[in-house]
Amino acid sequence: MSQFQAKHVVQLLALFSCIVINVGCNNSKDSSSPPIRFSIDGDQLTGEEESQGSDVASEESEGTQTDNVDANATSTEIDATEIDDKSFVETPAGKGPWIFAEQLPWEMSQVQYINGQPAGFTHTIVTPPALSASNRITIKRTDSMEFVRAGHKTRIKTVLETMESYDGRLQEMTETTSNGTSLVKTTGSLTRGELRLVTTLGTSVKQQVVNLDYQAWGAMGIQAILMQSVMVPGERRSAKVYLPQLRAVVDVKLIASEPELTPMLDGTRVELVPVEVTMIYSADNGIRSKNWINAKGEIEKTVALTGLNHVAYRTSRDVVQRMQDQYRLEESNAFTLTLDGDFPTEPAKEVMYLAVATGIEDLLTSGGNQLIQAVTSRRAAVTVTALAADQFPAEEPSKDFKPFLEPSKFVQSNHPTVDRLATEWTGSASKPLQIALALNKAVFDNLGTVEPFSPRFDSAAEVASRLTGNCNEHAVLLAALLRNRAIPARIASGLMVDREKPSQLTIHLWTEAWLDDHWLPLDSTTGKLTDVGYIKFLDSALTSQNPLEAITPVADALANMTIGVSTVN
Repeated sequence: MSQFQAKHVVQLLALFSCIVINVGCNNSKDSSSPPIRFSIDGDQLTGEEESQGSDVASEESEGTQTDNVDANATSTEIDATEIDDKSFVETPAGKGPWIFAEQLPWEMSQVQYINGQPAGFTHTIVTPPALSASNRITIKRTDSMEFVRAGHKTRIKTVLETMESYDGRLQEMTETTSNGTSLVKTTGSLTRGELRLVTTLGTSVKQQVVNLDYQAWGAMGIQAILMQSVMVPGERRSAKVYLPQLRAVVDVKLIASEPELTPMLDGTRVELVPVEVTMIYSADNGIRSKNWINAKGEIEKTVALTGLNHVAYRTSRDVVQRMQDQYRLEESNAFTLTLDGDFPTEPAKEVMYLAVATGIEDLLTSGGNQLIQAVTSRRAAVTVTALAADQFPAEEPSKDFKPFLEPSKFVQSNHPTVDRLATEWTGSASKPLQIALALNKAVFDNLGTVEPFSPRFDSAAEVASRLTGNCNEHAVLLAALLRNRAIPARIASGLMVDREKPSQLTIHLWTEAWLDDHWLPLDSTTGKLTDVGYIKFLDSALTSQNPLEAITPVADALANMTIGVSTVN
């Protein structure tokens, strides 16, 4: 049994925050290793594995592979003499605010790539003090990364919460690191220049005292320095930064260069100022990275120049939320619910379900062929009727159909492949209803076997190219095809009775098309309209970059919900 120190686990999380990683870290791939287990060795957090090596980035991870990841990520040894230059101007904390109250809350989201594959995310939010008279701010940073070991995925998540002064000095901190089976918690408070830390893992408790330089920066580190006063080309700065993951203060050097057009994750090039950052923790610990900043000093992109082939891109909150939702759904694996009572084995005209859950009326949706009637605050009768396409009742039209007609990040109705398929699959159909039914059947006929439900959610363009997928992909492709034919379309989500196992409800997505005066529910996994075996929770135009917002409310409700068949007509 071998051990690797925090430099192999916790410092990898630090890397996600543009902080530090050991340049001697073993990056070899070893698929024979089991998931990591945490322990406390002396004053440090350690991980244990069966054999040497760590495969940090998931080879199974999905997402757009960047074509410029390797551009600047050449491994370089750190030589302290290279940066021991008197031309660096000291930039201590405590000499003025790096952020002001009117800028709060301030957020930054980053997606992390290792070896060209998405490996995790970082989300940071800075909020104002609870008391307006206080001169402290609260910082919460969440880092999440993924390991694949012996075919098993292990996600390591670190949440760091600190209370600091506006001028960047640390006052209190709490850090938790978990991998699903182990939880390590460290708390710390500053007293007379000493940061007193207590780390707990199970029944093990370790204490440590770190001498925290009065001029050392806290959790925001490099980002705070760059925002306090934006660097200009040719400028050189030095500072001290406390790194919670290493329980130490490190020396930092920053060098700004001339602006350059910088390749970003979406393929665009943006003019940003590059700042090379070098940190030295000890003779053999450190990192050199290149960071590109905007006019506000905010970091838009980071490339590690030592250690792993790591790139971090600033992104939207929706992208990070999508990753969080996907991780959470995969870990819970709660995609089904037992259906009480007897679901009809023969086609039925109407089924009434009794649903029980806290806030049940807020969870389910009335409209079309579904009626929700509250019985109590926790109970509701859900009546679902099987209707033909021309039997659906008129509904109040949307005030704005634009979101249901325009292309979006995941519903690329204007994509060339989508356009080609829409033309081919529409055939001779000319009326909106005929077109909708033709496209619904075409998706069913051409996508083959429906894959089992999972939180994976590829875009319509991706599905159109490969013509395979689960109910998510069927629904999003049909929505794109309908919009391409100028028919408003949205995604509906809820539960569907498993016809092979009628005592079970499964999370399911389908598509709704606006035809004349109502929404018509189309399930392209069957090529038919929805029937009495569907219970709708919500609908979405999928305009954001997080399509899982159409799934997570359903999955979250399953843990505390019961549904049973009440009556059958």
